[in-house]
Formats: sequence, C-alpha cells, structure tokens
Amino acid sequence: YGHEVLNPIEAENWNATGKPMPWGWYMRHAIRMALRAEGIALLPGWERSRGARLEWQIGSELGLDIRDFADWAVA
Repeated sequence: YGHEVLNPIEAENWNATGKPMPWGWYMRHAIRMALRAEGIALLPGWERSRGARLEWQIGSELGLDIRDFADWAVA
C-alpha cells in the first residue's frame, strides 16, 4: 500500500547478547522508530500494552497519523 513498516521487534537485530533485554531497552528502539514515522498503526488490544500506550502518546504529541492497523491496510 505504499507504506514502509517499522516494527519494534526489529530491535532484536541489535541485541548481540542473545538474551532478553530490559523493557526500557526495547522501548528506546521503539521510540526511535516512532520519531522516524509519519504514522502509527495500532494493533487490537493496544490499550493493554504499556509500550503501545507510550508510542500512542508520543505519536499524539507529535501530531502523527494514528489509526487502527485495519484502517492503514485499506488506505
């Protein structure tokens, strides 16, 4: 649909330890992605995710286009 997807799970590409990292480590990567993004796609249940709520807050404050994932898929 012409959108480049930035997925926070890609932070694992930078994890040389092979072990799970602390939540804050993952969020620093996710926040960097949010700062590069033009919009944020919200997955079902995002309200129950501390990280997704933080991404939503950052996106809202920056005026990003924030929509449910299904709405991006038809845009």
